[in-house]
Amino acid sequence: MKKYIIVIFLSLFVFADTIHASTILSTFTSLVKQNNLPLSKQSFCIRNQSAAVASYNSTARLIPASVSKLYTFDFALAELGPDFRYTTELIVNDDTLYINGGGDPHFVIENLRSLIETIHNDQQTPLKHFVFSPNFYFNWQKTPDSITSSMITSLGEDSGAPIDSGFTVTDTSVPYTGTGTHYEFQSAPLSILIKQINNYSTNISADVLFARAGGPTVFSNYMNKTYSVTSRTVSFGTGSGLDQNYTTCDLTLRVIQHLEKTVAHLHIAITDIMSMPQVDPGVLQKTLLALADTHGIVAKSGYVDYHHNYAGIVYTNKGPVYFAVFGGFNKLSDGPKTEQFVEKFISTFAAAYTQVPFAYVPHNDVTGNTRIIKLN
Repeated sequence: MKKYIIVIFLSLFVFADTIHASTILSTFTSLVKQNNLPLSKQSFCIRNQSAAVASYNSTARLIPASVSKLYTFDFALAELGPDFRYTTELIVNDDTLYINGGGDPHFVIENLRSLIETIHNDQQTPLKHFVFSPNFYFNWQKTPDSITSSMITSLGEDSGAPIDSGFTVTDTSVPYTGTGTHYEFQSAPLSILIKQINNYSTNISADVLFARAGGPTVFSNYMNKTYSVTSRTVSFGTGSGLDQNYTTCDLTLRVIQHLEKTVAHLHIAITDIMSMPQVDPGVLQKTLLALADTHGIVAKSGYVDYHHNYAGIVYTNKGPVYFAVFGGFNKLSDGPKTEQFVEKFISTFAAAYTQVPFAYVPHNDVTGNTRIIKLN
């Protein structure tokens, strides 16, 4: 009798799950038609920890846009480790600060101000000349002219900085190797930088990180080794997703699951690297507004011409639910309604679950986790 009851229960469970899957699919196709979007260019996939829940076009090769950054995070954590820091060499000679670029795309005016104050307290001489070499970034600028302009403007507006009023900023084609007092500026650790990139979807930071982890060839090898996929399934030319990238919905969910396991192994909360819609500042702060509560969701959105995507995890009372939606359109004027369609679909299926909220308060102190070390 007990066995008979168990069989009935399992049958009902499978039947209910099938109804849920068909309901999700019908909602998806209905919303696509309502918005007059090409069904062939849409894709979604939803799965729990053990199996697919529902999907459409999930193995088609699609452009991931900034959802690419989730792949970049997974790749960089594996190749560089969570404690990786960019390092910038600084040499003070008399009243000149030489900055030998270390490829840190997160270096901003707050970091330069800290360096100036540290050097002034140590040297007791106001800096008058700033000279930077290639591979130096400042306030997310990367060309010599834009860096020079940004530094002059930023330092000129920082009236409290202990520098000479007649300061100059110039660039040089080679790193400085002369005499002076050496310092090293270290960025925040990778895990903290990832959160900032996720919150604000900073393309330059993601592209630099992708290159530092090894670039396209090493990435391709990593995807083959970790996920047993080839260029027939995924290929990346950039870490940001601005161009040259393609993947599938199915693989995106596998990457998200792997990323989740990686951060758990590293004793990092998933909310410390992924953004919470409506809660964290940045690109997701005004998304999924149809949901009254998003405290159990972490995600990443992506937008590039003719594509609007969204992927993440809904933590529910039945375990995590992984999702990705790839919205494609033919006219740039259809971008806004594609975004609305994607968010409405996600909000509709997510509302069917009971979320398990994180006890989370936004925090991402990138500048506060940097280090300045005097070397001699």
